[in-house]
Amino acid sequence: MLSTSIQEVSLNKFSYTSDILQSQDRCVLVLVLLDLSATFDNLDHCILLHRLENCFSISGKPLSWMTSYLTDRYQTVCFDVELFESVLMECSETQGTVLGTKNYVMYTKPLGDVIITLGLCHHVYAEETQLYLASKPKR
Repeated sequence: MLSTSIQEVSLNKFSYTSDILQSQDRCVLVLVLLDLSATFDNLDHCILLHRLENCFSISGKPLSWMTSYLTDRYQTVCFDVELFESVLMECSETQGTVLGTKNYVMYTKPLGDVIITLGLCHHVYAEETQLYLASKPKR
């Protein structure tokens, strides 16, 4: 069963596109929903910095700021009154922040490039990706 959020995103996306209108004209609409769970937790800082520099031409001070932001980050958990040992975060991005969302979009940009080269349409919302294709069946 799909989660409500994925269903809502799918319905919202397709209710405003020409693809759904084409599908009513005896076309076949193929939809694949990908939920890349825990993607924010698996965002590799080295890969992100490489993409910022090479895909988005970010250099100089802005790249230094991002390197500083992503390097030597530690996470500490406090439960009740007990403070646990700090852990170095080599792969993660804070969810719910403006910078976290932008970093995730830049990190996953190559995925969109691959999807386009395959001739598919796509829509990305956070870590949920929709691939869709409308075509008329051969008779």
